[in-house]
Amino acid sequence: MNFLQFNKNQINIAFINCQRIQIINSIFQLNQGINGGALFIQNNINYLKLKNSTFVQNTAFASGGALYLLEQNGLLDIDNQTIIEQNKAQIGGGLKLQNSMLNTTPKQLIELMKKINFKNNEAKIFGQNYQLGCHSLKIEMISRQNQEKKIKFIYNDLQKQSLAFESQYSGKVFMKDIKSGDIIDFAVSIIDEEGNKFILTQDNYFIKNNNLKIIELNKYSFQLQIIITFYLIKQ
Repeated sequence: MNFLQFNKNQINIAFINCQRIQIINSIFQLNQGINGGALFIQNNINYLKLKNSTFVQNTAFASGGALYLLEQNGLLDIDNQTIIEQNKAQIGGGLKLQNSMLNTTPKQLIELMKKINFKNNEAKIFGQNYQLGCHSLKIEMISRQNQEKKIKFIYNDLQKQSLAFESQYSGKVFMKDIKSGDIIDFAVSIIDEEGNKFILTQDNYFIKNNNLKIIELNKYSFQLQIIITFYLIKQ
């Protein structure tokens, strides 16, 4: 598509089961949708190319203020002449990528996002400009139950080294001076690719004016595996 003007619509443009998509010299402004304020793309097989196009002031009531890419495969090519600005969503203010298999590593994908002209997009829950499915956990505080004194700890965030996707996250916490029978409280934050914390309230969990939940939030979970090491002190 070339020189497309798509403005002030109450519905997005949906591309489903495509071989390839190329959008050039186009403008998408003041549009609305549930997922993808301007574009909803699902099962695109070969490539998505966006060249010299503008996505501005679009709104998604759930995810992907301008673009929602579901099951995107192959190549994702967005040039630095494409502007994604002042879009809004609950997750992924400018762009949301979900369940996709791209010809790139997670680290390369994040580097691509940094080169795109994202400006002043807003997400109320997660991913101000973009949300790619990468996230990490941050231990904010560890304390004994019913005690104000905090426990000192060392946090080794393996996610930052591997940039793994979704459930492949791993990390280690090393604590000292824990006694048998102690009940430990953890304060944990989920951090997106831009370093922002996951913020969830009842108001932004439900889509306004529509009795729908943001389904993908049900996928966020984590487990703690406790490994205890005993040291034998020789007398």
